[in-house]
Amino acid sequence: MRIAPLGLHYSKGFSIEDLDREGAAIAKITHGNPLGYMPAAVMTHILNRIVYHTTSLKDIMIEARDTAVSIFEGDSHMEELTGIIDLAIALSENDADDLTNIQKIGEGWTGEEALAIAIYCSLRHADDFSDGIIAAVNHSGDSDSTGSVTGNILGAWLGYDQIEDKWKENLELSDVILEMADDLYEGDRYNSYYELERDEDWMRKYAYGCWKG
Repeated sequence: MRIAPLGLHYSKGFSIEDLDREGAAIAKITHGNPLGYMPAAVMTHILNRIVYHTTSLKDIMIEARDTAVSIFEGDSHMEELTGIIDLAIALSENDADDLTNIQKIGEGWTGEEALAIAIYCSLRHADDFSDGIIAAVNHSGDSDSTGSVTGNILGAWLGYDQIEDKWKENLELSDVILEMADDLYEGDRYNSYYELERDEDWMRKYAYGCWKG
């Protein structure tokens, strides 16, 4: 959940593998098990590819899986991670109802299950943000986590304008969140601290912690 903003980052000095490793390193601060931090690398990859290198959503999921295999080559937990990702992709293409399929994946209490449920919901409902979120939270497991990860993927895939207003109205600090998202997306315009220092708004917000002028 928490590495989602990293997927918006773009830098000419970073390869996608570098970015995936950074996502894993961030998650590893609190989740030392490989099945806690490897899914974060996959999630970073998915979001970055959606934003900057759009192809089919299924192809993005497969590429993210394969890149993780390469980055974490030899890890004994990798087979479990790739297996549950493959299961989620396969289930997204069958005729069973969402709850039945999600129960076959798990409850989302672990990193690999939460990621897989989000992958399933995002692929199954790739054209409808609301349907994807509703599927992601209507099960007996860690529904806030699976809803959050699904929202990150579908929000990036469909774009802000394709999210129904009912999900965007009356949200606390929504103006701050949207401005921070825009700033994060545009952040690569600075190549040095000197250039950043010349932007009074950015210095005020991110160096001095004063949001309003």
